[in-house]
Order: sequence, then structure tokens, then C-alpha cells
Amino acid sequence: MATLEYDFEANWKLIVENFLESYHVPFLHKALDKYSPATGRYQVHLAQDINGIGTQHYEGVVLDGTPLPQWPSENNLDYAEYFNGTPNFLLGLMPDHLFAWSLEPDGPHRTKEVLHFYFPEGSATDPAYEEHRRITLERWQQVNDEDHDIVQRMHKGLISGALTRAQLSPVMERNILRFQNHVLEVTSA
Repeated sequence: MATLEYDFEANWKLIVENFLESYHVPFLHKALDKYSPATGRYQVHLAQDINGIGTQHYEGVVLDGTPLPQWPSENNLDYAEYFNGTPNFLLGLMPDHLFAWSLEPDGPHRTKEVLHFYFPEGSATDPAYEEHRRITLERWQQVNDEDHDIVQRMHKGLISGALTRAQLSPVMERNILRFQNHVLEVTSA
């Protein structure tokens, strides 16, 4: 297991909303878009409080022709799915690793994000895969560094008062709308 931590000067809900949409990937995450392209992404809705996105193609780290071992499966997996368990749990399932992230709000303007990464038995501690794991974690750190900046900028824009009303895409942001409606429902009760 490996862990990363981030402190956001932003509301936790913006982190979830950023997590639930993919159209920013080719613009903000150019490296990610090469091994997990935004084209072919789809939205997943499992339950009122479990929404996510998937990608039809995910390329894990391959060094000298050797990939990280994959999770046990009858097929060679090459897709990934990412889920938000409302309110503040994020889970990502890739062919060769998974992540579990928690968001810990500290008031309306700060959030601590704790990211845990797990690898299949055999590759989790095997020194032969140490470089694979290091590169995998560097990839996620780059993605999160990029998101860290943009989410904080979004928060500053929202609290500035310049935006009076947001318009969500009924196609590309269905899960964000579901998430917002669920939060509104449970906080209004």
C-alpha cells in the first residue's frame, strides 16, 4: 500500500464533482489522456449514492515488456471504473491496482484528501515491480496535482460571487446532478 495526501483550499463537493466528469481530461490531464483516454468514457450509476465514470481503455505501466500483474480475472482487463460513494469516498478500479480516497472536510473552505493505493498480491511488495509501482504512483500524483490547482481555482471563483447560476450538461454531467441532488436531499432532511 502507498499513500498520498493533499490539502485543498476548497469545498469537498468540488473535488467529487471534478472526479465525476471526464471532459476536462484531454485539456487538463494530457498525460492521463494518453493511457486512459477521455474518448470512450462513460457514466456509471449503481445506486442513489454510488455514481462514477468508466473508461473503455486503460494502459497500466509496462517496463521492458513486463506489465504489473492484474487482479485475478478470466479475461485480460483493459478498462477502469471510478466511483463516488456519497458523501466523501472515492474508489478506482484499474486492471493492475486500485485506489481508495477519502475526503475529510474542515469547514466549507478546506478539505484534506487521503489517497491509498493497493496492488494485487504478488506485485504489492515484490521488488521486481518496485519501478512499476513508483511510476503508477507518479502518474496519480501528477493527475492529482493538476486537479488540486483547478479545484482550488474553481472554489475561489464560486465564492467570489461572480457566478450566480451554474448550468450542468444533461448528458456529460448527469452524475454530478445526481450527486448534488443527493447531497441536497440528505442535508435538507
